[in-house]
Amino acid sequence: MKSRVLTAIGLIPFVLGAFFCANPWPIAVLAVLSFVVSSAEFASLLKRRGVRWGLWFAFDCFPIALIWLAMPLWCLVQLHAMGPKGHLWELANPILLAVVPLWGGDTAAIFAGRAFGKHPLAPKISPNKTVEGGIANLAACAAVAVPLGLWMGYPWWICLVCGLSAGIFGQAGDLFESFVKRRVDAKDSGTLLPGHGGLLDRIDSVLFTAPVVYGILLFAKPG
Repeated sequence: MKSRVLTAIGLIPFVLGAFFCANPWPIAVLAVLSFVVSSAEFASLLKRRGVRWGLWFAFDCFPIALIWLAMPLWCLVQLHAMGPKGHLWELANPILLAVVPLWGGDTAAIFAGRAFGKHPLAPKISPNKTVEGGIANLAACAAVAVPLGLWMGYPWWICLVCGLSAGIFGQAGDLFESFVKRRVDAKDSGTLLPGHGGLLDRIDSVLFTAPVVYGILLFAKPG
């Protein structure tokens, strides 16, 4: 738990720096690096089942990587582009609605699951997750998204929909990656982030949430 917290503390300033910088280059670089690292982790997981870089991977697995990894990361870049311009730093950026509620949801799920968790959520995929933790995750995502979105000027119901979407699709993304790891008998996608595992273990929720939040905000105007 200590290494998990220390890793998060070390990473968050860099991530928020890319989010808050009005210039698109930092978030674009972060997205590209994330795609490269997460793709390598995905390939490493597949090696456990005998899959190697080659024609089979290129024509069958790589398209999955494009949909699962590249498209959501592109959505994050597009969310960032929706933010206000004119200054070097802009704090109220829509990309926050695709990420920050997930942080609140993950934290709530950990504490609620440990304190009240009795009913397994998906025992065959992720034995440690509980229904109680999942409910806490959903509630926390909404509770974080509403004031965050209101601060940006979005209607309250748009904020609520974004929060509920983060709670639902974020957990779905987490379970999907857990399913992939279970199929290849792996605990983590890598060892890059102490206490978290690999980068995929850290962004799995964002990968499912970002396209949904982008779709919602694409047609929603602040104010």
